[in-house]
Amino acid sequence: MTAKEPPAHFQITAQDGKTRCGVLKTRHGDVETPVFMPVATQGTIKALGSDDIAALGMKAILANSYHLGLRPGPEVVEAHGGLHGFMRYDGAILTDSGGYQVFSLADLRRVDDKGVLFKSHLDGSPKFLTPENVIELQAKLGSDMWTTLDECPPYPAADGEAKRALERTMRWTDRSIATFKSEDARRPPTSPPSAPTGSPSAASRWARARRRPGTRWATPSRPCPRPSRAT
Repeated sequence: MTAKEPPAHFQITAQDGKTRCGVLKTRHGDVETPVFMPVATQGTIKALGSDDIAALGMKAILANSYHLGLRPGPEVVEAHGGLHGFMRYDGAILTDSGGYQVFSLADLRRVDDKGVLFKSHLDGSPKFLTPENVIELQAKLGSDMWTTLDECPPYPAADGEAKRALERTMRWTDRSIATFKSEDARRPPTSPPSAPTGSPSAASRWARARRRPGTRWATPSRPCPRPSRAT
């Protein structure tokens, strides 16, 4: 992408009712959607090397900020030229905020408006995840698409609990995007999307999410079933 290209980097190429196809433009190539995006949790797809990924024609992969932040650490990845250099992969990379993994540690974390205090599942050391440092982490990882921190309530969730989680997610989104705008050269060309998690009702999630005009929202997701530890 060039500096002259518009911030909106997703183009719809075909639409039939509510279904659509498009092209997602990134600094590491165009990705046609819908897309199969394999998971490279710690910077590698299990059983596949970089040459295998290229040979299979994978245009985009997902890496996990939580796991990479703990091991090998963002400084190590950054020293190797970011995830693309670390993996020797030239395609597009999406990183998540790590929120889902942290919220799976029900007995190891505490959440408030400041962020999430949790214990590493590796050695029990205390860690603090905030809307600001998840963006700083993804900047060091050097991915093409970033995500903001969201609170992932359990499923099923009472309506009050779901509402509080979504409202906190919206506040966290404002803080994440403010940090994103300060990253300058390291940031992708568009602001990171936020996931309006927090209620079994899609209509309820969208109604609350739309109260924030100008915010880019990912597809609403259901409250999280309790996953195995550090999924």
